[in-house]
Amino acid sequence: MPFEGFEFWLTVRGLAPRTISDTVKRVVYLNNHGALTPKGFERFLVANRSRYTNNSLNIYLKALKNYGKYTRSEELVSLKLLPRNSSPRQSLSLDELSRFLAIKTRYKYIDTFFLVCALTGARMGEIAKLRESNISRAEGCLYLVDTKTHDTRKVPLPVDVLAKIKGDPPFPLTASGWGEAFHYRLNKAGINRPNLTPYSLRHTAITLLLQSPNSNLFDIQNLVGHKSPATTAIYYHSCLERIKRVVQSHPLLSNGLAPLERARLITDTIRSFGIDLNPTVIKNGREVKIILIIPTPQGAT
Repeated sequence: MPFEGFEFWLTVRGLAPRTISDTVKRVVYLNNHGALTPKGFERFLVANRSRYTNNSLNIYLKALKNYGKYTRSEELVSLKLLPRNSSPRQSLSLDELSRFLAIKTRYKYIDTFFLVCALTGARMGEIAKLRESNISRAEGCLYLVDTKTHDTRKVPLPVDVLAKIKGDPPFPLTASGWGEAFHYRLNKAGINRPNLTPYSLRHTAITLLLQSPNSNLFDIQNLVGHKSPATTAIYYHSCLERIKRVVQSHPLLSNGLAPLERARLITDTIRSFGIDLNPTVIKNGREVKIILIIPTPQGAT
């Protein structure tokens, strides 16, 4: 291995095995793209700015700076990190996610890979490490090992999805492989947003889980492998409308309110159950009537 000395140097510095492995992989990736020099990395930035956020690019930049310390390259060590992105975490809408997953390729295992990531909110590296021994088809779940928190995590999956996971390993993918496949699918689905990255699929899954009417913050925390519920709570940024409805439907808020305001609170409560309808509100003097028509599906009784 051409970077054995660098790996040993990182080990001597006392870094965690996972950090050492990730750092070496990123340096190897940069080397394969001719980006182990300041000018080479500059070209790498220009080529990937539209695909990755500054935060994602900084991960590679930090690995390069470490490599600069190892090789005693002042040019590499002096490279400045990019400004951190302050915008909310990028995620796909439900419609975009549906279009993304609807793309079918000749590589069925990649289609299944993205489906599993979208359903579980797991990190792509965790899914890529799966082996047949980590799949309990009797229990209907995956056992994710060697995770970021160093714990083994049990993740349930529908039986029909488990049946699609085949081979040992079922997902022979690297970070560059699933990155290229992710952007290929975005392009095929007509989703053109420059800040979307493969990690956006995890953001999307967590956001959608939190929007579920029966969602529980602590259950989702355990499912996706966050050390703290505060990390999971960050994803509530995309659920503000849902939170507003929950607050507005509180019984205490109806005390002393005008009839029309009470009517609005009631309609908000209805919408919090996932019924996306626009009730007709008729104001007649001091009385307010709410007419809500829920269509019955054809064939239903």
